[in-house]
Amino acid sequence: MLPSEEELEELDKFEYFIENNLSENNIKNYYVFRDTHKGIRNFYIVTNDKIAATEALNKIKKSERQRTFDFEILADKNWNLYKEFRSKMPKE
Repeated sequence: MLPSEEELEELDKFEYFIENNLSENNIKNYYVFRDTHKGIRNFYIVTNDKIAATEALNKIKKSERQRTFDFEILADKNWNLYKEFRSKMPKE
């Protein structure tokens, strides 16, 4: 089931908030893509500062000023995860 227009707008605002918060804390980040499956939204960004990003995301999560979320930061120095994601995407 896809999110409603209202839910999509809320999710977009949340994703922008995350990106902006990282940037404001001088944590380089790059939006890769997002997907929604079975009611779960996954938002993928790349950063080269795992420690600072983890601290910033934990601070946001603990503040409870935003929606509830979980996150995971994976090391992917050779971009293998990104390549795997790209291979699953439909060709245009």
